[in-house]
Amino acid sequence: MYQEQPTSLTEQAEQRPAHLVDIPGGLLKALLPSPDRSASATMGAHRHEIKMVTEHWHLHDVESWIRLHRAAFLPTYPQRQVNNIYFDTPDLSSVVENLAGMAERRKLRLRWYGDEWTAVEGILEHKCKRDLAGWKIQYPLTTMKDLTRMSWSDLVKSIEDDVNDELKHQLRMKWRPILINSYQRRYYISANQKVRATVDFAGVCYDQRFSAYPNISRPSPGRRLIILEVKASVDDRNELADVVSDFPLRVGKHSKYITALEESLGHG
Repeated sequence: MYQEQPTSLTEQAEQRPAHLVDIPGGLLKALLPSPDRSASATMGAHRHEIKMVTEHWHLHDVESWIRLHRAAFLPTYPQRQVNNIYFDTPDLSSVVENLAGMAERRKLRLRWYGDEWTAVEGILEHKCKRDLAGWKIQYPLTTMKDLTRMSWSDLVKSIEDDVNDELKHQLRMKWRPILINSYQRRYYISANQKVRATVDFAGVCYDQRFSAYPNISRPSPGRRLIILEVKASVDDRNELADVVSDFPLRVGKHSKYITALEESLGHG
């Protein structure tokens, strides 16, 4: 059935996706904490990440807002496809942590780029967040994976040689592949090189909860969303807040994993 598309951002906001929680722009500077100098360097670079979500028919609007922004954004990398395998516990603890609003959250995913499924060269990422600050612990995989032939158990075994003992134990006893998603991403950086922006669109997801082998042929139904994410070092949090305040979109938290899984479960 034909559904009329909202033509104004006000109408669009009334149809905003689940898990997009409003944060008034004037509060961003207060919400973005100062750098935590006590954090371990092994966790990688800390940065603040601000997300804004809209419907797919506003792609040209989003691109226009970036081009005309006073921060003078310029493309920094060619558009490419981003792919992720999300792991979670059988009781979906990552989902529970996110929906419960826990200050510290962790998520495990295998990420690679391009449209290749038979020779995947990926990076296993333990993505961590504390409030609005995030960092990644990365484990580059040393061998290519053929997702068209490998079972999930074989894939997990092949990953174990590239991670530390603690994560290896968790992969054996705790983490399970739950979801695959793919989307197109465009990259931008501000003229002063302090703020980065990405635009994700044309997303598709595949439910893995009941598959012994990777399901890459039966996508789950879902809304086609655009995610604009603006990122900066924790040292540049004030500049990040100023940049975000110029975009005519609501600011809030959004998880591709949570949204896609909810739609797969039929709760979207």
